[in-house]
Amino acid sequence: MKPIMLSKFKSFLKKNIKTALVAGAVTLGTIVNAQNYDINFNVRKLQHGQGPYVSGVKIDIDNGSYMGFTNANGVVNIPDVPSGNHTIRVSKEGYLQYTQNDYQLNSNSTFDACILPKTQIGPWGTNEFDVNKYKATFIISTGGYFGNRDPPQWAQIAPIENRINVIYRPNGNPHADSLLIQEAVSDLESMTGYDLITIGVYPEESSYTININDNTNFSAIGTDVDGTIVYGFSQITQTTQKKRVIHEIVKQFDMWPLSTYIYPSVMDPDVFTMTDLQPWDANHIAVTFDQHYAKLRNEQDLFISNMEERTIPVTPNPTVITSPQNNATNLSTAVNTVWNNISGADKYHMDIATDANFTNIIYDLLVLRKDTTINLQPNTQYHMRVRTENTAGNSAWSQAVTFTTINNTPGNTNITTPANNASNVPTPTTFNWTQSTNATQYNLEVALNSTFTNPEFDITATGLTTNVNLTGHRTYFSRVRGENVNGNGQWSQTITFQTLNHAPSAPTNLTPTPSNPQNAQEPIIFTWTQSTDIDNDPITYNLHIFNGTFNQTYQNIVTNTTTIPANTLQPGSQYTYNVTANDGELNTQSLDQILNTIALTIGSNSITSPANNATNVPTTTSYTWTQANNAERYNLEVSLNNTFTNIVQDVIVYDLDTILNLNGHRTYFNRIRGENINGTNVGQWSSTTTFSTINTAPTAPTNLNPTASNPQNAQEPIIFTWTQSTDIDNDPITYNLHIFNGTFNEIYNNITTNNYTLQANTLQPNSQYTYNITANDGELNTQSIDEIINTVAGTIGNTNITSPANNATNVPRDAQYTWTQANNATKYNLEVSLNNTFTNMIKDVIVYDLDTILNLNGNRTYFNRVRGETETDAGPWSQVTTFTTINTLPETPIITSPDTWIAGPEDYQNGQLIINYTTTAFDFDNDQVTTTLNVTGPNVNETFITTQGGQITQGIDSLLFEPNEEYTATIRATDNTGIVNGEDVTFIALVVGTNNQDRYATFSIYPNPTDGSINIELPVGLNTGFELSVFNSHGQEVAGLIVEEYNNQGPRIDLSTLVEGFYILRFRTGKQLFFCKLLIRK
Repeated sequence: MKPIMLSKFKSFLKKNIKTALVAGAVTLGTIVNAQNYDINFNVRKLQHGQGPYVSGVKIDIDNGSYMGFTNANGVVNIPDVPSGNHTIRVSKEGYLQYTQNDYQLNSNSTFDACILPKTQIGPWGTNEFDVNKYKATFIISTGGYFGNRDPPQWAQIAPIENRINVIYRPNGNPHADSLLIQEAVSDLESMTGYDLITIGVYPEESSYTININDNTNFSAIGTDVDGTIVYGFSQITQTTQKKRVIHEIVKQFDMWPLSTYIYPSVMDPDVFTMTDLQPWDANHIAVTFDQHYAKLRNEQDLFISNMEERTIPVTPNPTVITSPQNNATNLSTAVNTVWNNISGADKYHMDIATDANFTNIIYDLLVLRKDTTINLQPNTQYHMRVRTENTAGNSAWSQAVTFTTINNTPGNTNITTPANNASNVPTPTTFNWTQSTNATQYNLEVALNSTFTNPEFDITATGLTTNVNLTGHRTYFSRVRGENVNGNGQWSQTITFQTLNHAPSAPTNLTPTPSNPQNAQEPIIFTWTQSTDIDNDPITYNLHIFNGTFNQTYQNIVTNTTTIPANTLQPGSQYTYNVTANDGELNTQSLDQILNTIALTIGSNSITSPANNATNVPTTTSYTWTQANNAERYNLEVSLNNTFTNIVQDVIVYDLDTILNLNGHRTYFNRIRGENINGTNVGQWSSTTTFSTINTAPTAPTNLNPTASNPQNAQEPIIFTWTQSTDIDNDPITYNLHIFNGTFNEIYNNITTNNYTLQANTLQPNSQYTYNITANDGELNTQSIDEIINTVAGTIGNTNITSPANNATNVPRDAQYTWTQANNATKYNLEVSLNNTFTNMIKDVIVYDLDTILNLNGNRTYFNRVRGETETDAGPWSQVTTFTTINTLPETPIITSPDTWIAGPEDYQNGQLIINYTTTAFDFDNDQVTTTLNVTGPNVNETFITTQGGQITQGIDSLLFEPNEEYTATIRATDNTGIVNGEDVTFIALVVGTNNQDRYATFSIYPNPTDGSINIELPVGLNTGFELSVFNSHGQEVAGLIVEEYNNQGPRIDLSTLVEGFYILRFRTGKQLFFCKLLIRK
């Protein structure tokens, strides 16, 4: 049998702790606000890899206080275990028993245990088991070579049944033949004998070795990290005393220390002397040296000291009920039941009955703990008994206890609203009731009968009021009662009331309609809209038909349609009808509707005048037509189109002629038909006739304004008005305004009103014009009498400059001017001066808008004014404004030669070093610019000042310059407000002059330009070496060499490693310097 391992469990805090006080009182005393835990145990067999889960393992906490057995999945849950110290016992038939005392349970607790199979573990070859001798058998001695003692270390022993086959490795260290190893192990396993087994660790190989016999005659088997046997060697022969190998180290357990040799020995427990190993099999045992502590697979802990012989079950003793007390009263309906825990009990059998003989048992429970909570009915007497049970049998029943639960059912309550026998109660309906003692909620029932069978509403409410959507026009019965967890109170007195009745909605008549005459010789169908009733009352309808000689009501119609028999009504007659909806108490009526019945057939007729296609028909038009049989009147329609969708006259005439006032200048279409007296029976329309009425010209307009005596300001808009023309034909009228004189002639057409506004400045001031108005109806027109109009010039108003702002500074040179509009002005005169008397004027411009941009000089104060003008007149000048424009610095002066770094021969003329630069005489503000040039260095400090512009040339005596010395030329430009500095030029000056031109010979190079290789031509008379330095355009030395010996032609130098560009070659001979420019081009 495999050992059984109890996996680590975790305890979980239980949220509901209402049973903690009672459950914990037995073994731990009263625990206030204690934390209880639900504990999960997982049990499985122990073997290499995860073993199968085991059922039927008993977990006993505190000697029967809390118990459980693992299910088929090896799991058991023990709920509501209080925190604190506990005794936990794990047992199963056929296994050693494991007991853990003083186990501390808290939220982070873990628990490990292992129970071993009892078979084949007798230490002297029997199946008997003495646990004390078994524990004493494993006394471990430690030490290495020469008997050194080390602190206690871990060791692990595993059964040989888990050994795997040898793998033969032909390379590396010599190995024993795998068959030899297997044969040796097989021989050893078949024998019994006595010898010491030593277990060693070889850290350099990360393996374990079993040494058999001693160091002179042994076999060894080594394993790698996953437990596979990877090597072995043996000195066992057939003549060697054979030993029984019963253990092997398995690396999978991973519990060996490094650099330590461990020698577990077997000691006879009786004499406490080292003896030979006995032939017994201690499966899966791991031990420690100091605490006899076993650890398996790093998953759980086994204390050898906690192992004990499993107690053989016997019939357990009876228990005693400790809570509730006998004859206890007023207990909560959730009754905590507690009894003494009995050691050896597997479960507790509890009965609760309502009689002392337990014939009416309410609860028959099997409980795996010494307490539980039972929910009972209130105000009831109960009887309780408990007995203990296990596989050996059941104990006698405990002495029964009797107790009574508290009477905490809700008290009485009564409905206060609606009042009993109330009527016209509104819907939705509000219910209120009185409070019931002990009630946590209320049950309200509302029914249509006093027996409350199939109530309409069954409502649960937590307060003393609620709203219910009842139906109107009903008689209801209602009652209420209080409720809580212990039961329900008595129903209140039943009340009854009637809800408010609502009238049905009024129907709407659908058919027949006045425009739909009915044949009285056939049945007539009446329809109307369906009425609704929010009270869901049944609705019936009454149909009432009447006129001066007929009055009939048809009652109790249940649908929204009915049919009256043929010949009930007279043909060719008119009736009125309506429909009434009734819910049995209230009713509503539709609007009256006209019903016409069809009379005799009306004959045809035709229009006789005006004649068809007549023209110039007078607008007072006389119509005649022929008579239609059976007609009592005639319907004449006159339209502007032949489809009669644009009817202008629709008249009823009781004779054969009529006169209509029509519009002139129109084409009309006409038709007529005969009808009965009320128009319910009509004949066919006649053939359509058409004619055109005479056209009449509109009346002539009369000029109203302007008049000759009312001169108009030509600089402002001029309004023309005249009388409205009329056209008896109702034709739309437009007007033409004609204005003219010797130089002006203009007609303004299609004016739709009797006024027109002429834009300002259309006419010339101080001039005379003639005008007239023509009225036009599209075909005919009439004209007014000519009228004189005189124009005058208007006074030009004031204006003011709005920008630039008065006294503004830093105004841009492109100054933007704006000003206000001057009345009657057609243009503006803007003056800009350098003084406020405007005697030094620089700008005098005419502008036809209200803004302009002027280009001014910078750093100046300007004075400004503006006025409005016309071609013949001018307005007053505006208020003078002043502002200052922004100052602009001079342009930056530039030194153009010599170049930076060196002044070459080209920079000298007539013994002087020539410096060229550019500057300006005036800046953008026209300020005078002064340019200053400074040249400084050894023996030189020259300053040149000029006010000229353009290219400037200055010379300095070349004899002032020292060879190989650095000089700086600086330049700046100054106006009356600021300075602009140019870029400095730093250079080394060649000494070139008339007096010492011959004193210094020169070096020359060729070819120049070159692709990198040059020849140097030496100065005449040079008989010493020289030093050559090469500088790039940035003044950086990029090459150099010293030449001490050379032939008469001079040396050839290779500069091909340099990139393309300009370079300066400096030759040094003693204290003399010579410079050359070189261009490399590849």
